[in-house]
Amino acid sequence: MVSGLPDPVRFFGGISGFIEAAAKAAKTKQPRIVVCGESAALLRGEGKLDAAIRLDQLCDELAKIHEVDVLCAHPVSAVPGVES
Repeated sequence: MVSGLPDPVRFFGGISGFIEAAAKAAKTKQPRIVVCGESAALLRGEGKLDAAIRLDQLCDELAKIHEVDVLCAHPVSAVPGVES
């Protein structure tokens, strides 16, 4: 985090190595890499909505750059009009 928001350079620098290692360890020609994260929901829970939104945006970019599936966990209570 820099100035209260996720830093893109640190985000991509940190996670890119993990994605590349997972792809190399895969046993298929075209591995399906899935990244799971709950950090945006945790940030939202702390009242850091701008940071949560920015992290979700970075995850969207990550999916395009590395051709990975990003699964994000958000509590049902975060969705207006939906009851748990």
